[in-house]
Amino acid sequence: MAEAATSEAAGLTKVKKRKRWMPLESNPKVVGKYLTKLGFDSQYEVHELLSLEPWALQMIPRPTRAVFLLFPQGKELAAAEETERLAVTTASPPPGVLHMKQLIGNACGTIAVVHAMANLCKHSDASAAEGSWLERFLVNYKEGMTSEDLGTMLEEDVAIEAAHTEAERESEASSGHATNKDLHFIVFVCIDGLVVELDGCKDKPVVRGNLGDHGGDFLTATVKVIRERYMNVSPDPMRFNMMALCKVGVEELMASGAAPLISEEALAQLMALGFDADAAKSALEAAGGNAEEAANFLLG
Repeated sequence: MAEAATSEAAGLTKVKKRKRWMPLESNPKVVGKYLTKLGFDSQYEVHELLSLEPWALQMIPRPTRAVFLLFPQGKELAAAEETERLAVTTASPPPGVLHMKQLIGNACGTIAVVHAMANLCKHSDASAAEGSWLERFLVNYKEGMTSEDLGTMLEEDVAIEAAHTEAERESEASSGHATNKDLHFIVFVCIDGLVVELDGCKDKPVVRGNLGDHGGDFLTATVKVIRERYMNVSPDPMRFNMMALCKVGVEELMASGAAPLISEEALAQLMALGFDADAAKSALEAAGGNAEEAANFLLG
């Protein structure tokens, strides 16, 4: 992203130096806490997507309403994007999709978070907490505002800058920012039965798929896009990271039955095998509390 903006007046060029933040970590705990701090609906949780294989998708609660993607930028993806831009074959996004341009260095994580929160509040039953940053942002948003307008609004917002800084400081990988400088955050959001990609470095939202082609399951449809459009193109797929934003309110829990009881013994068994506690817990939930089946999920 450009570090400076230029404007000409009386034959002179004025240069406005852009802000540059520290990058946000792609970590469910960090992002989940960030969503809560900004005032997003408490019925939503962030879950790490460990793989694109069926066993990993089964571990993610439904309904999934958004998927965050962190990926390494490179010439291969840039070339594919340029080919796509020239082809102009994608469908028009639904009306009223909120999209902002990235005008701050390393703000892509926060922009992905805002894209997800704001659009789910506008296009689904998600809500913003009273008096929260998100509620104020939605009140200040006016129909007809351009992507550039929204980018400027974020750039001038000292509250979101402070919240981003706090979230970044809680990162478990804050010491590794130098190795993450070429990584980029985007988000896919479920809007009107479509998979809509929202990227602050693009000029507008991009429709990537239709849920009807995948049995109505947003996560399955989005994973297909990520695999074909990103992972199969990039020479470095091992550096990809994905998180799912899922609604896990009372209604969903009642519809699926009570969550399976997870014994401390089963959790300890999986952790003794070297699995992360959160991953082990998610696998046990997907396996109905059975440690052996959970281990098979994790081992693939």
